[in-house]
Amino acid sequence: AKAEAEASAGMSLMDRALQHKPHHKSQGGGHAGGHGNYKTLYHQTSPSAGASILKTGFRVGSGGLCGPAIYFSPSAKDTDVKAVGGRGFIIEAMVDMGRMKHMSGQCDHSMNAAKMRQHGWDSITLDRGGYVECAHMASCREYIIYDPRRVVSMKGYNHHGWKHWYGPGLAEQNSTVAQEAGEHHEAAEGSEHKKADADN
Repeated sequence: AKAEAEASAGMSLMDRALQHKPHHKSQGGGHAGGHGNYKTLYHQTSPSAGASILKTGFRVGSGGLCGPAIYFSPSAKDTDVKAVGGRGFIIEAMVDMGRMKHMSGQCDHSMNAAKMRQHGWDSITLDRGGYVECAHMASCREYIIYDPRRVVSMKGYNHHGWKHWYGPGLAEQNSTVAQEAGEHHEAAEGSEHKKADADN
């Protein structure tokens, strides 16, 4: 017992920290730091882009409401409101949200991975209820990550949900709303479609 106590006393603080440091398996086979805040989340895209994601993993989009990131909804049904680009295929993912920042429904277009790391955050959640694409909904939550390695596991399946919430009639009546929502989500979907087109 005395020898064990002496060995423990001789162990550095760094050694002890490493001994208990958590690791989380990710979609890329690596690890992403965080606090193990796991959520099952959903992302709708086209069947071709979905097949590409399942094969090679998510890629951070070129822009969006919260900047270049990967956007998820809390249920498959909720993605019907969010998906503006590709539709018809659901990615169901287990995501380690780590330290999650709560933001207003308007978020911050200038946010990016570097800024998130600088302030010690791993992900963002916000409620878009009452805003643009979610104007008719009291609650419309969204989850955003900036590192694809936070996706721990995923599976995909075909989805036959609502038609586009912004049909031609609404686009004629309120083109500004349709355009704003389109820019928000198509930017986030852009890199997925480019990857899918390259694979086909």
